[in-house]
Amino acid sequence: MQSQCPFCDTPVQCADRQTASALTQQVCTQCSANLVFITQKEGEYPATATEPASFTEGTQRARLLGISASAIFCVVAYAVVVTQSNSAFLLIQQTATGQKVQGAAEEVNPATPYLNAGRELLAENEFRKALEQFRMAVAKAPSSVPAHLLRGEAARKIGELDEALQAYRMAVELSPSSENYFELGMMAHRIGEMRLAVDSLKASLARRQFVERVRDRFFGFWVNGATLPDYLFIVLVESGDRNEALAFARSQGWVRKVESYCTYRGSEYVRNTTTALLGMLIEPVATYCLGQEAGLLRMEGQVRLARLIAMEVKRNAPVNDVQHVRKASDHFLLHFLPPHEVPKRAEWLLIVGNRLVQMRKPDEAIEVYQKAIAADPSFSWGYNRLGAVYAGQEEFLQALDWYRKAVEVEPEYYRALLDLGWVNLRLTRYGDALISLQKAVAISPNDPAGHAYLGRVLIELGREEEGVKELQTAVRLQPGIKDLPEFPKNKV
Repeated sequence: MQSQCPFCDTPVQCADRQTASALTQQVCTQCSANLVFITQKEGEYPATATEPASFTEGTQRARLLGISASAIFCVVAYAVVVTQSNSAFLLIQQTATGQKVQGAAEEVNPATPYLNAGRELLAENEFRKALEQFRMAVAKAPSSVPAHLLRGEAARKIGELDEALQAYRMAVELSPSSENYFELGMMAHRIGEMRLAVDSLKASLARRQFVERVRDRFFGFWVNGATLPDYLFIVLVESGDRNEALAFARSQGWVRKVESYCTYRGSEYVRNTTTALLGMLIEPVATYCLGQEAGLLRMEGQVRLARLIAMEVKRNAPVNDVQHVRKASDHFLLHFLPPHEVPKRAEWLLIVGNRLVQMRKPDEAIEVYQKAIAADPSFSWGYNRLGAVYAGQEEFLQALDWYRKAVEVEPEYYRALLDLGWVNLRLTRYGDALISLQKAVAISPNDPAGHAYLGRVLIELGREEEGVKELQTAVRLQPGIKDLPEFPKNKV
């Protein structure tokens, strides 16, 4: 059986059932409207107390089951579309072929034109403009769950974190579904409200009847591959509640006797990060992969969790290698992570800004990085990322100012030293570049970029023999480093 989405007219397939009536939930592939089909075969079966005999009973049953829908179809000999506008149910009759009679979807739901316009803008990555449309949708239809969800999505993509959290709160209040609780929990985690995050994710898990991967199309590099239980466990660890995290892991059957949790690697539904964190909680000395996981998390921008792991590695260094492990941990903490616990809000704003840069939206990224700095002025990564944006636009003097500020805030941060040296090289300020790059290379002697930049600077300063040696080291570490525009190819 096929009908049409009342918002965009896309054909939607509804499978025939062998019972007198049944509920089927679908999502429109075109506009993402959440649709519920209440199907009843007329005359074949008698209605029972649990099976709706009319669309009125059907909508009541759907609401009792906690189904949130943009539209509910009740199909007997014809179709009736039921939508919710404010607190009233409004009806549009349809023919058996699914064509709407008088009464367009916009007349049923005053938010629809704004939702449609906002979706189009989201698809074009015009997040600020989309947010304005979704704000209008909420004003026109305050009880529209899709309006609140889409407002939250647009707001979080441009770093309007408080507005996003408020939007997801309203969505849960109107429709306490598993999906809506998950959105609220994920946003609460990103903003640093850990108790709300944990409670919301638990509520989402309790309402979910099957294991489903957690996905975020915008920040997919961070949550893809994680299941909801997996994500909840990571949030519990990050919140500092180790006892609750371990109890939850046991309830999922993850705690088992293994030689090392580093060899018990992630399955289809359990990430490697989760197994590493399990090892950290249960047998930290034997969990040799923790350092690697901390490095990966740092690269993703999850500096809080990376710092927590690095400090745990330092505390639980094996007896036969205490000095080496602690020295390596100190080096990592000093030069590659912030020296303090960064507020979650600042961390997440940095991730949002990075994603906007990847999408080639520098103006929006600049605004978000400035918010990250305001959230934690002692977190140098925001200054450094602003420098990178301006450098990408070849505004090297502005980039120089921001890189300098990053080094002022965290004088031992490797990336800031490297970038400051590089921008001075581009500005032909070779003396200043030399100071930063020598320190950067001393911190990270296995990074080919540092040697390449330093080699170029030394050659420009007339110290060619030293410069060539640095260039040779860079090529040995990474042969492809010759492709850098700063690399003097005729010297090696």
